[in-house]
Amino acid sequence: MLGTLAAGIVHTGPDSGRDQLLWSGSVLLAALTFAAAWLLRDRTFPRWATGLGTVSYSLYLLHPILLAVAVQFLGFGGRDDLPGLILFLAVLLAVSWASQRWIEAPAQRLGRRLAKRPEGSTGGVGADGQAAVLAGGVAGRPPQ
Repeated sequence: MLGTLAAGIVHTGPDSGRDQLLWSGSVLLAALTFAAAWLLRDRTFPRWATGLGTVSYSLYLLHPILLAVAVQFLGFGGRDDLPGLILFLAVLLAVSWASQRWIEAPAQRLGRRLAKRPEGSTGGVGADGQAAVLAGGVAGRPPQ
């Protein structure tokens, strides 16, 4: 954490006290958030909160795309557009849920299945340490 704070100080100019305050405050808030999560790690959380945590990566990935679409093509934008914000959040949550359900979760299951190796498997590496050739070779022997 000290390194991050030092980087914020080093990479700002002499007249950027406000930037340093914002940077340091953000880093401090992030550290406090992680500390609070660590302290509460053994507690159970409401279902909506764990569901939001499940789709959080999809929210992170999809929000700039959806925001660009909303602003450029649909004319949403501005800080005073409360109905637009509510609609944006509802669509973002729905699209993020669908992305997590039909893309992210199946990809994670596939990754886990591919990562599992049968007992005694060397993962395609022969006793001599050479990997099997993709063109049908067996580890330690050239393809035929």
